[in-house]
Amino acid sequence: MTDRSDRRTEAGILAAAVAAVVVALAGALLGTSLLTSAVAERTVAGLPSGPAESAVTPVVTAPLAEGGAPFPSSAPTALDIPALGIGSATVVDLGRTPTGTMEVPGSAGVLGWYATNPAPGEPGAAVIAGHTLFAHSYGVFHRLRDLVPGDEVRVSRADGKTAEFTVERVETRQGPLTPGDVAPDRTSRAELRLVTCGGLYDDAPDDAVTVVTAALAPDRLAK
Repeated sequence: MTDRSDRRTEAGILAAAVAAVVVALAGALLGTSLLTSAVAERTVAGLPSGPAESAVTPVVTAPLAEGGAPFPSSAPTALDIPALGIGSATVVDLGRTPTGTMEVPGSAGVLGWYATNPAPGEPGAAVIAGHTLFAHSYGVFHRLRDLVPGDEVRVSRADGKTAEFTVERVETRQGPLTPGDVAPDRTSRAELRLVTCGGLYDDAPDDAVTVVTAALAPDRLAK
């Protein structure tokens, strides 16, 4: 009788232990699930939250044209983009920083020509950069992403001539700018690259980069 009672007691203890293990495992799994969910929520909540338009957008492009006949070098002095209401925006020369990257304009209302590249109208890709935002002010290029293929860009030059370009491609993506944006592959035709990014040209992951490619319009060199 004692042996049977002992066996019952042992069986009860074993069942209680198994039940405790099951409860512990269930609690651990639930806790892991909640922890994973909480981490996921924190991860999402912790992501930089830029404006909706800073998300990657499709590339808007048109067939590449041969472009107009290139002409000699002359530094750009001003830029007009009628579709964006930009008129006679001042263009200054930009060089390289000590680390080898492109310098940036020193204010919201000024654009910069990357002087290590060809001048607008020369064979090759000229690059003009401008801010989206700078010192809590909108930059000249804050609406650059609104351009569409076919829009015109006019660049006044130091030689008194105006080179007119036709937009072919508009790309907006999360930044920062890449070397290919400011030093594109060599091309025999005269191209213009307009580049900008959000914020203060830092490398924050929520920056939105816009790169516009335009070709010199045939027979559209104003004298």
